[in-house]
Amino acid sequence: MTEDFAPSEYLENPEEVALRNQALDLFERCLAEGNAQTYVQFVHQQIDNHPARIDLLYDFAEDLHQRLMALRQSQFDVRKHTLHTVMESYNIDLSQIAPPQRLAEYHLLRIDHLTSYLRQHHRKLPSRDVAALCKVVKASLVIAEGLQGDVQLTRSLLDYVTDWAEALNLAQIHDNWLPPLKHGSQFDTIQ
Repeated sequence: MTEDFAPSEYLENPEEVALRNQALDLFERCLAEGNAQTYVQFVHQQIDNHPARIDLLYDFAEDLHQRLMALRQSQFDVRKHTLHTVMESYNIDLSQIAPPQRLAEYHLLRIDHLTSYLRQHHRKLPSRDVAALCKVVKASLVIAEGLQGDVQLTRSLLDYVTDWAEALNLAQIHDNWLPPLKHGSQFDTIQ
């Protein structure tokens, strides 16, 4: 029961919570559409506020990072489940052609490569089993491909938001720490 309590949620400004929720809704829409434009426009609206709310951009980045980790976990789970199913049903280990360290490339596994692997290493496997096994793997590859697209979109949005947050943070530091330049100073001639 105590794991449901998140003290930071009660300390946040309700407007910021609403904006974070709106950002997450727009992010989910972007994933569904396969296009980041609506999220980018929303971020631009937040940047155009004067002063820009840098802390809110960092919150957006944190939310995107959490989503990215969840997507990567889903990728891992799809591969793991498929390899487990193949091992349980056919007693075949596919980890040689789908190693965990190449998780981001799992969706690129070609069925003809799988078929060749099976013919070479499991010659006694009946054709109907090869076809069924390929069907199972192909279904997981379709899911993995969709997840990889979501990972790439999320990663690009995370980089985008983080870059803006860091740039605005540096500009704010620059504005607050450096004295304003006086007219006629040596810096007026720098082009």
